[in-house]
Amino acid sequence: MERLSGRDDSAGIYLIVIDGARYVGKALNLGRRRHGHLAALNTGRGAPLLQAAYDEHEDDCSFYVLERCPAWDRVYVGDDALVDDLTAGWLHERERHWCRELRPELNQQVPAP
Repeated sequence: MERLSGRDDSAGIYLIVIDGARYVGKALNLGRRRHGHLAALNTGRGAPLLQAAYDEHEDDCSFYVLERCPAWDRVYVGDDALVDDLTAGWLHERERHWCRELRPELNQQVPAP
C-alpha cells in the first residue's frame, strides 16, 4: 500500500491507521486532507474516535492511499462542472465501497448511498 505524502494533490480514497485501528475517508486533494487531519488531531479537534485513538497512539499513525480517482478526460467531457460531478460521485461511491470492505473501526458511520 502506498504511503500518503503531504504533497499528493490527487483526488482519492485514503486510509489512516492508528495502532492497527482504521479510518477511511475521501478527498479532492489527498495531501491537503492529510494536513487537515494532522492539524486537527494535533490540536485536539479531530473526529471523536479518531482523536481518542491518536491521543493514545500518536507515534503509531500512518496515512495511505487506497485508491486514486480516475483522470476524467476533459477532451471528451469538455465541462469542468461535469468533471467535478463525476469526481464527487466516484469519491462517494468508492468511500462507501472501502468502508464496507474494511469495516474501519474509527469511522463513526458508513456513507449513505
